[in-house]
Amino acid sequence: RDLRRGDAGGEAAAPDALRNAAAAVKAARISVEWYALGPGYASATGDWLAPVDSFRDKMGQAARSIGEQAFVPGIRFAPLLASKRSELVIEHRDWLVRAGNGKPVSRPSYGRDRDDCWILDITHPQVQNHLRKMLAIMRDQWGFRAFVMERLDDLAVPGHRHDNRIGPGALFDHAAGLMREALGNRVYLAASGIPLQISTGQW
Repeated sequence: RDLRRGDAGGEAAAPDALRNAAAAVKAARISVEWYALGPGYASATGDWLAPVDSFRDKMGQAARSIGEQAFVPGIRFAPLLASKRSELVIEHRDWLVRAGNGKPVSRPSYGRDRDDCWILDITHPQVQNHLRKMLAIMRDQWGFRAFVMERLDDLAVPGHRHDNRIGPGALFDHAAGLMREALGNRVYLAASGIPLQISTGQW
């Protein structure tokens, strides 16, 4: 469940709204182990450490709002996508998977973003460091313990990468191993958009 959506389907304005939504689910005695805050908390796809104003400096409070209802606090996002208007892309265009003409490979929009997305190159050492740092902040500073990684199929699209020797299957394995290593074994780690029987033992 995306806790930014209230009972009427609207966007929750702040962590207090998350607390109320979680309390309503708990009161309904729905069997749920974890709840995930959706990608709409971010200012743009790819800027996952830059929340919108209503969640700025309140991500830890958001996680606690979920945990107070005895649910594992989770977060759902697409770690390898970046909007064309994101600060990440503006600052690090060299981190992107590129087509033969040198332009970034474009993929459909994600979440509330209307812009097409570009794909971070998981073989790039600086992208790997960025992901490790980002996930550590989400776990240690914000307090999330369930991570739902979306649109991971985009990471294996054809294109030029920092290391072009790595095939599609190995790209999935590489991404899964990096995320599991960064988060450790005491968190819930799920993925959507990957082939069956890929990176078993990591998700």
